[in-house]
Amino acid sequence: MSGEARIREAARAALPEIQRRYDAWDGTIPGAGLCFSVAVLLVDAINASGAASASYYSAYPDDHALVQVETDDELWLLDIPFELYETRHMTLGMPAYTKRAGHRFSAADLTFECIVRPTPTAASVG
Repeated sequence: MSGEARIREAARAALPEIQRRYDAWDGTIPGAGLCFSVAVLLVDAINASGAASASYYSAYPDDHALVQVETDDELWLLDIPFELYETRHMTLGMPAYTKRAGHRFSAADLTFECIVRPTPTAASVG
């Protein structure tokens, strides 16, 4: 199985816990949204699987948490876009996030973007 396939499999394995966390959410989070919990659960699942090394970071200007995944020779960005499960608005000058009711997480929600791939060398091309 390729590195990408193992990463995707590990991310899919996190979806039931992400759904439980979303279902238990009472509706509004000031400051950081549910995306931070989503990112941590994805990171934990990927790291526990041994598929790759994952970490999360916050992307400006939305303060949205994304997952960065490193294999031996690739760098991936992994996300579940927050617009699917929460809305962002300002309250007293601070962002607040409100639950979009009824979202069901699925593998179709996961986005993957490979941002670094090895460059073929003359020897590897033939």
